[in-house]
Amino acid sequence: MFLAISAMALPAITAAAIDTNLKYGARGNEVFELQEFLISKGFLSSVATGNFYSLTLKAVIAYQASVGLPTTGFVGSMTRSAINQGLADGTSTQAEITETGTTTLPITESPIDLLKKQVALLMQQIQVLQGQATTQNQILQNQQAQQAAQNQQAQQTQQQLGQIITNTTPLVAPAPTPTPTPIQPPTVRFGHQNYSQNQNVALGVHDFRISWQSSYVQSCSASGAWDGSKPANGEVLVSFNQVGTFIYSLACTGLTGEIANAALTITVIDYTPKVTFSFNGHVADNFSGTVGSTVRLSWEIRYSSTCTASGDWSGEKAGGGSFDVALNTQGTFSYTLTCTNLFGEKKSYTALVTVTP
Repeated sequence: MFLAISAMALPAITAAAIDTNLKYGARGNEVFELQEFLISKGFLSSVATGNFYSLTLKAVIAYQASVGLPTTGFVGSMTRSAINQGLADGTSTQAEITETGTTTLPITESPIDLLKKQVALLMQQIQVLQGQATTQNQILQNQQAQQAAQNQQAQQTQQQLGQIITNTTPLVAPAPTPTPTPIQPPTVRFGHQNYSQNQNVALGVHDFRISWQSSYVQSCSASGAWDGSKPANGEVLVSFNQVGTFIYSLACTGLTGEIANAALTITVIDYTPKVTFSFNGHVADNFSGTVGSTVRLSWEIRYSSTCTASGDWSGEKAGGGSFDVALNTQGTFSYTLTCTNLFGEKKSYTALVTVTP
């Protein structure tokens, strides 16, 4: 079927746009549009999910570097403007429609299409888990069949020995009993083969994925930062809203009662930008002095590469430094540093200097 589009009746075509600031941990349709854009430009190789995590963060930083923007990973006004311009360039104009009689519509996906993709991914994961469960069941069935064959062979041997003892009929010597197949010991581990059992996670992270795999087990039990019975293979999504160390332990019982253990240690760190001021080598955020004197103001920055100075000083300040403040005028003077971390979070700190006669 062909659809003729009249230039007189053609509706206005609006390009997709990202209207809100986005940062690490954001979720929703605008994150999905951002990911589709990054995929189209070759900065993101995975599928669009609508979740702004580490892969999307790296892709944003790579895109910002390619267009000469600050590589913060934060999608603010400058980055959104560049992306929206790129999105607009892919939409047909009215002049193109009038000349060619066709239109190139921007590729958008509805929340329902996004949900369908996520359901498809979940179905793939379910199929993988079902395949692993089938493999485990087949191993157990094979071991049970071997045990039954060995029991039958033992019964036949006993019957033959009974015939020899009662001297009823001569018997052919029984075939050697096969050596039983050893039952494999249970194994359990977190993540993939080279997955570190000690992880650092930023405070406030949501949907952190913890996965585990085990073999030759009957059951698994969790303890420590979680509890209850766990399947032989699985995953959970965890959110971290407080600083601390959390240990996820898993004990799995094998086919002969032997127990295998695994533990995952997660350290939650507050990566909020932090600034420490000191005056003349003493940590403090305020100082009082008299006119004509001098004080050395020092600062130390954590979780931010550079900070912007305001108040009675200006410019970009690096991770740490100091300078002498000449107290020449009576009054109160403020020295403020505003710092941004890798996730786009900002925080300001101020040191006050009061000068008296």
